Amino acid sequence: MKFLTNLMCLCALLGCKSTDKSIASDEESAMVAEFEKKGCRGYCPKYTIQLFADQSIRFIGERNVAEMSTQQRKLTNEEWTSTMRILRSEDVASLDSLYDNGIVDAPFFHLKIQQESGLHHVSCRGDAPKAFAGVERHLESLAQVNHWIEAEVVDRKELILLLKEEAAVTLLPEKYAQIHLTLVKRISPRQLYYVFSVSNDDLSDAEIVALLEEDPDIKSIQWNRQIERRDR
Repeated sequence: MKFLTNLMCLCALLGCKSTDKSIASDEESAMVAEFEKKGCRGYCPKYTIQLFADQSIRFIGERNVAEMSTQQRKLTNEEWTSTMRILRSEDVASLDSLYDNGIVDAPFFHLKIQQESGLHHVSCRGDAPKAFAGVERHLESLAQVNHWIEAEVVDRKELILLLKEEAAVTLLPEKYAQIHLTLVKRISPRQLYYVFSVSNDDLSDAEIVALLEEDPDIKSIQWNRQIERRDR
């Protein structure tokens, strides 16, 4: 009797495993394309864009993007048609599996497209072929509809703050809600430099700086006149 009970438990466990694999397999087979942008030693966006057969797009933000989370939406019929036209083009189908100019600090981009012949996998580092760059621009434009990669540009002022501790990033916006202090992005991989936006009609620029200079968690403050952002 004990043996039979153990056997039934074992079968149940195996059944659960089989179900998990089936779910994973179904999702993988429904994926039409995946574009992954790896990080680099400097300021480079790191994210993954996935397209599924039900016309949905999934964005997984990991670093230096507006949405550091998983987001998803349905593409319109027009968006889907134009996307399929690009992905199914002869130029994309004829791409080689690897393009690498050997620049160590340049990020790798990975593109996977489900074709009739199987999964077409292309990796690129450095200067990308025209067809590959076209896919990258198009998929990014789909993600940017909801400002997943870059935050929506509004009329605002920005400050560059050097913080003493990384934990202060989450504390400062609540502490300075009166000036609507909002994190925009981190701009240095090695030092705690962050860009924050501010908005307050009652205080002058000098008064805002003076207010923040008293904070023990902030080492230095400067207005963000122009930041050269490194995307590649």
